[in-house]
Amino acid sequence: YHISGHDTIITFWNHKYQLLNSLKGEFQPGRPWQCQQFEGNISIVNVHLGHYNRYGFINKLKKMMIQIKREINNNRIIMGGDFNYFLNDPKN
Repeated sequence: YHISGHDTIITFWNHKYQLLNSLKGEFQPGRPWQCQQFEGNISIVNVHLGHYNRYGFINKLKKMMIQIKREINNNRIIMGGDFNYFLNDPKN
């Protein structure tokens, strides 16, 4: 798990998958993310993004992925979580 501000993020997985590495960060205080790397060349990214416009949304994800790719040599990444982004909202 990872705590950022007053927010906690946690990822559960079946322990038949061996955890190799875990990275943690935040988009801003109260908006954590975490990445778990497992055997078999697969990683899970769990995010809690803020309420950003389209540019902010893409920029925050890009910075996070650059950090993850610097530390994890893995091509299979699954991302999920609370994106707080309304794809159909014309204001974005």
